[in-house]
Amino acid sequence: MSGDLLRQVRIEQSCRRLDRLRATADEWIAQRHNEDVTGQYATQLDVLRTAVVGPLAELRTIITDGLSASGDTGGVYAACRTSDTRAELVRRVLTYYQDKLDQRHDKSLGPVLRAADEVVWSCWAEPFRNAIYRDPAIMMPPAPLPYIESRYSPEAVLRDDPPADLAAEHNDPVLIRYLERLPIPLIALPEVCADEPWWLAYAGHEVGHHLQHDLADGWSLVKAFGDLAEAAARAGGEADPARWRTWSAEIFADICSVFVMGPAAVYGIVQLELDDADKMLLARKKYPPPLVRLGIMAAVAARLGLAVTAELEPAGVDLAGLPQAAAIAALTDAALTDPLSGRGPFGSLLGWDRAAFAPGGMIEVLRDGLRNRVPLRVRPRIAAARLLTSAAVAAWQEVARIPDPRQREDSRNELAGRFLPAVVAGREEGTRAAGQQAVPGTATLSGDLTRLLIESIPEDRET
Repeated sequence: MSGDLLRQVRIEQSCRRLDRLRATADEWIAQRHNEDVTGQYATQLDVLRTAVVGPLAELRTIITDGLSASGDTGGVYAACRTSDTRAELVRRVLTYYQDKLDQRHDKSLGPVLRAADEVVWSCWAEPFRNAIYRDPAIMMPPAPLPYIESRYSPEAVLRDDPPADLAAEHNDPVLIRYLERLPIPLIALPEVCADEPWWLAYAGHEVGHHLQHDLADGWSLVKAFGDLAEAAARAGGEADPARWRTWSAEIFADICSVFVMGPAAVYGIVQLELDDADKMLLARKKYPPPLVRLGIMAAVAARLGLAVTAELEPAGVDLAGLPQAAAIAALTDAALTDPLSGRGPFGSLLGWDRAAFAPGGMIEVLRDGLRNRVPLRVRPRIAAARLLTSAAVAAWQEVARIPDPRQREDSRNELAGRFLPAVVAGREEGTRAAGQQAVPGTATLSGDLTRLLIESIPEDRET
């Protein structure tokens, strides 16, 4: 075989790989767009198209225009290997997000994820609308995409924080940089949500993490709340106030969860954190000791007029006499009056609805409907999903107290069967596509990512 033919065949191989991957991406994105009649995922799909299809087309042009006239057989083979390496990185990114979106077509996961989309949107869109009302220059980025992960506890994967299971693979710094540029945040929900979907209440905390990062530029809200937590701890006499700064992101998210989920947020953290008495006093790197964490949430709930004894006492959680009580009080005072970099305070930002959580209010009415004691009526609106989720947790607390295992299991199934369709039925009317969810910085995304691939995977890279 002549050198010309060798080079031509090798170029064709790399082009075929790029064409196949581009066609796969185009077909999948088009199919998901066609199925998405309400525009639920339109923004995320458009971002993926820009981040995947565009760079693949540009990589093909580089191969065809740059190598077709080359007489250097070794150089052509090296350049094609480099192109294949770049294409493989793009494929890994596509597959990662493809798997998350395709869970909605899974028979067992689809119903809970369609409900999760509504809960996340409810917790996400209203704060941005309230912030935009104060400052019309603010743009709402795409809402976080929830998916089910094989893990015990939920986790927020931030826009500029690459997914651990991808970033850890081969410790690939190029992949990390690519993902940092891709504006699709995620929320990993635990598998228990598939069987007990009221634990979508954890989305209130995880969305709180995303709000703290995305409501203000340059991580300014993250830094400002860290300052607040450290100052409050110092005022409360803590020996190591800087440690409270380390915990501040979790504290911020916990406060958000109380405002959007009410007592259900406290009950959820009890389920995650309950342990032997001595371990309830131990801090982890980013988390306060569980008793301190619950103490802060209980203090916030008390300021909102919420009683959480039913969430704490059955588990034997006693917050009396905490050594950190003064710091908790100082932090609660400071946090609930803080303007949150011009986006707050928490109550007005998050759309706190005192009447819904009052005795005889909407939460109790929805709880009774979910238990089939009264007709379940849901009015489509932005708050419906999170109010239903809070009510479902209250209903589950009743079910969990049923002593007979068979009756308890029947009641659990009935509750899940009523809850999931009710959440979807409460969906706010209208589209959620790019008109509402702006994507700052995507105008140059395709070119930026192509340059990143070229600069970070040069032709002399080891393979």
